[in-house]
Amino acid sequence: MLPTEFLNLFSISSLAEHELKPKIDTVAILLRNIDIKIGPCNRTWYLIKQIGRYRLVLHKLDAR
Repeated sequence: MLPTEFLNLFSISSLAEHELKPKIDTVAILLRNIDIKIGPCNRTWYLIKQIGRYRLVLHKLDAR
């Protein structure tokens, strides 16, 4: 019912912005399992190493 541009103006504290702008050498936390059998799981911390058009190259950080 409402245009997307209008909805993107809202900023709700519990939700991420509609467009994320990751930066190299910042931490990203995986919020959803990708494939439990190969390892990445919820709350895994990664360091962003490269940013491509359709992917991020990540380095897994040691447990804290």
